[in-house]
Amino acid sequence: RPPRSTLFPYTTLFRSLFLLTAVGGTLLGCTPPVEAPAELGELTLYLYENFDGDGEDGEEALVAGAQGLVDYMEGLNMTADTPVDDRAVTLPILPFARLGSAVAPSDADEALQVPVGVAGYVAEGMDVQVPTLLDANQVCIASNTTVYHAQTFPNGDADAFASRDQERLVSQHEFLIDSFAGDAWLDLERHMVWVTLEDGRELVLAKGWMEERAPAFDKDDVSWDQRFELVAWVPAADSGALRYYGMWSSVTGLGADLYASSVTSGLDEHYLNTSAFAAGEDCKNDRDREYDRGGE
Repeated sequence: RPPRSTLFPYTTLFRSLFLLTAVGGTLLGCTPPVEAPAELGELTLYLYENFDGDGEDGEEALVAGAQGLVDYMEGLNMTADTPVDDRAVTLPILPFARLGSAVAPSDADEALQVPVGVAGYVAEGMDVQVPTLLDANQVCIASNTTVYHAQTFPNGDADAFASRDQERLVSQHEFLIDSFAGDAWLDLERHMVWVTLEDGRELVLAKGWMEERAPAFDKDDVSWDQRFELVAWVPAADSGALRYYGMWSSVTGLGADLYASSVTSGLDEHYLNTSAFAAGEDCKNDRDREYDRGGE
């Protein structure tokens, strides 16, 4: 078997540089996050493109990439109280030539992407994170603008994935966003995989995408035009977990800086809501909302 260096030439560089890199900056008003370190930017693109682990050395390359992402997050020295300004970055554009198995909407323009990545630390460990990410109803777990969110599993058993009897899982998401920009139904496909790090920790990586543009049904000039995701759930050194959510998306009808700030807040809100849901706290959204697509 070829040495690790031939499988993933970035690994050593990522480890040494990520542990020395701190993400800083301030999100004030409509200011987008600071630019991501070049190493993190390339790593996220690499993981998205090679997520399927294809080829003779695909799985080992995926492990090496996942280790680089973990090294980056551990280098931030995050706690549950670390401001999101210090954990958020502007990622590089995700070229459509590097989507791997993902599919872009036919009329999407990669140059219009607003790419944001947010890392985080949460007190709840993987025994809470995994069942929550697999919950069939993601309302009160996702951001507050998500008022309906059904998740189904067309190719496998979520329980089998949770117990690691199944290494990969596909989920389909149908959700309603109710935001100041407009209201729209989105359809997203997500692929998840278990990855075992060199130190034995088991993490979950996910890759998601939206194949069709989603026009707002309450505003003629607003639409969600593309959305790609790279998500990670990682056991922390203590009993908690590290989270990462990278999103490359664009919306017609909303300025890029305002949208970037909104995405940053929404991704961090997702982490907070997961913790609140696990603690049984009240949620302002109705998890029992009836499905009413087409009757908006």
